[in-house]
Amino acid sequence: METVTGGLSACCVTGFLDRGVPAGTETKLGSLDCYLARANPSSETPSENAILMLSDAFGWKLNNARLVADAYANEGFDCYLPDFHSGSSISTELLSTSTGSSSLFSSVQLVFKYVKAMPSLLSWLPAHNPEVTFPLLDIALTELREKIGVKKLAAFGYCWGGRYAILLGGANPKVEAVVAFHPSLVQFPKDVEEIKVPSSFQLAESDVFFSSARVSQTETILKTNLEKYEVVLYKGTSHGFSMRGNEMYELIKKARDDAHARAITFIKSGVPTGIETKLGSLDCYIARASPSSNTPSENAILMISDAFGWKLNNARLVADAYANEGFDCYLPDFHSGTSISVELMSNLTGSSSFMEKTNFVLKYVKAIPTLIAWMPKHSPKITCALLDLAITELRENIGVKKLVAFGYCWGGRYAIILGGQNVEFFDFLSIELINVCVIFHGQAKVDAISVFHPSMVAFPKEVEAIKVPCSFQLAESDMYFSFARISQTKTILKTNLEKYEVVVYKETSHGFSMRGNEMEEVVKKARDDSHASAIAFIKTVLNA
Repeated sequence: METVTGGLSACCVTGFLDRGVPAGTETKLGSLDCYLARANPSSETPSENAILMLSDAFGWKLNNARLVADAYANEGFDCYLPDFHSGSSISTELLSTSTGSSSLFSSVQLVFKYVKAMPSLLSWLPAHNPEVTFPLLDIALTELREKIGVKKLAAFGYCWGGRYAILLGGANPKVEAVVAFHPSLVQFPKDVEEIKVPSSFQLAESDVFFSSARVSQTETILKTNLEKYEVVLYKGTSHGFSMRGNEMYELIKKARDDAHARAITFIKSGVPTGIETKLGSLDCYIARASPSSNTPSENAILMISDAFGWKLNNARLVADAYANEGFDCYLPDFHSGTSISVELMSNLTGSSSFMEKTNFVLKYVKAIPTLIAWMPKHSPKITCALLDLAITELRENIGVKKLVAFGYCWGGRYAIILGGQNVEFFDFLSIELINVCVIFHGQAKVDAISVFHPSMVAFPKEVEAIKVPCSFQLAESDMYFSFARISQTKTILKTNLEKYEVVVYKETSHGFSMRGNEMEEVVKKARDDSHASAIAFIKTVLNA
């Protein structure tokens, strides 16, 4: 493990002071002093979505940091900037208030300032090490979560604070997302490898703490380990640019503005906005069409996840997108707490290239023992009982009148089952080579279905049993749904139904709509188009 050692460099304790008057207030966060910029200053109710800012060595009183907090608040987040230095931040006297002149006189002044401050700098880091800082972080987190009621929390860290933002998203995450601006003193690669939440790195081109090799390795690690990440490098910048860069220079000002804008865009798109609650006895993520209303919508989508389950960040973001289209969206835990670990996820791009197929097969082979043990515990008999619990709650207690089932991969089969009628076959673990079906009697239990690249379907019997309008969103290359099967599905639905659609997305593979890599343009377009197509189909059907 490579570790950055030593103290603060000159670039950590130099920079430029911003002019401007902060609009927030000084208050307390538990026992900590704190600057607070509210998204809605006129409201007495704190926002459930918040940013915890972890400052650089200049601390919570730095004017620059407070102005940045105000900007984040204007984007809809309550922004908390606590004093994690217990009143002993580095003095702002080291910062320049000049226009950024590179004259000999200015340079000499800066050198003298740094030399004069050296003794205090050498003693500062040991007084603010992890053993000292983590108890202060715990105070802030406890106050935010338990007393203020923050449900979605992102950690934004700068320089010294960048490492602590990374650590808060580590092995046992304390936040829902992380943004690290030119972090210093990172234990590399360990700290980065342990990140478990969506993460954005906003980095300088020239940084003694984050070399170009480290930038490249960070991107590789995040691509391997995370579903949502970004690494952005700003040309012509140096360590500290996003907080203390001189805005008199157009390039630096643009980099500062872009870094903060990208960070906000990232957490808005990477952090689910719904809530965890109960649907009857089932744990459930709910994204509401109208979050401010106490009245549930009569039109709802029941999402049946893939094997990665209801906690998969991708699935929750999709639920949020459906809610924005006017549907209350329910994503229950149909795995009873035993979903497949995301560590088995292959991080494919979703393309159908030979390399992608090979990677998928290798990952799949490695996961076979886990999958073999998992499937019998989530058989049709077990799963259909849980589906009945959810549907009873939605229909009888919540009052949903028009209910649509959206199923993905493993869940795709169960969406099909819910749209079926009078199916009666063996209740057995279905695999692609054995044509068996679930025991299912009576009428369809939903008003329409959307099926995304389904797996384990007992074909053709379960498709033939569908009696409600249905949309199939399929991959071009799918070991569970071959080209011949796609063609036969079209024929069956055309024969049996008035309203149906079957859409095949070129250059995609199984799982693309939920887990395809959005960094690949063709995959991102297919993901977006598949969800848009399904929603458009359902709206047409329900409004008919």
